[in-house]
Amino acid sequence: MEQSLCGGLFFVDTTRGFDWRTPPDSVLHFLCTEGSMSFVFHEVRYNVVPEDYVILPNASLASAFSCSPDFRSIGLCISESFVASLALRSNYGVVGHLSLLQNPVMKLSSADFRRCRDDLVRLRGR
Repeated sequence: MEQSLCGGLFFVDTTRGFDWRTPPDSVLHFLCTEGSMSFVFHEVRYNVVPEDYVILPNASLASAFSCSPDFRSIGLCISESFVASLALRSNYGVVGHLSLLQNPVMKLSSADFRRCRDDLVRLRGR
């Protein structure tokens, strides 16, 4: 598992072996690029496959993570303080947060997946 830390951002190449409770007070993002994984969030099991983007606003509410042997993802943990510093420039707000608490898995189109993957790679490079 390769990791890098930059300001309020913590990148993880794969969720294998990643302790979802660290770093604390972070919003977890990951883009599935290969394989599959599943987890339980608010007593609902979610299955994640390539081109799915997951945002867990509170990882302590998730459990029972299980990954296929070929699972790969680009992961990003964003500190709550960093998110708060961007809040005034964002349209995310309370509605978006509540939506993620109801379903943290977004099914992306192939074009949106490529754009998201490329953006995450560029952001990590910066």
